[in-house]
Amino acid sequence: MRRLSLQVSADLHRQLKLIAMEDEETMNSMVVRILRQFLRQREAQLQAARPRRSI
Repeated sequence: MRRLSLQVSADLHRQLKLIAMEDEETMNSMVVRILRQFLRQREAQLQAARPRRSI
């Protein structure tokens, strides 16, 4: 496991903290979940943009 440090505004930190509390989730787990979701969506976009081969 690797550590990642982020610098965010006080307002963004507060918003994330409130959402995490509402969802009974830690901010860390929420950020990791969101990053994984972003990576899945990004990969899907890249695959959709690749030309398909005809056989």
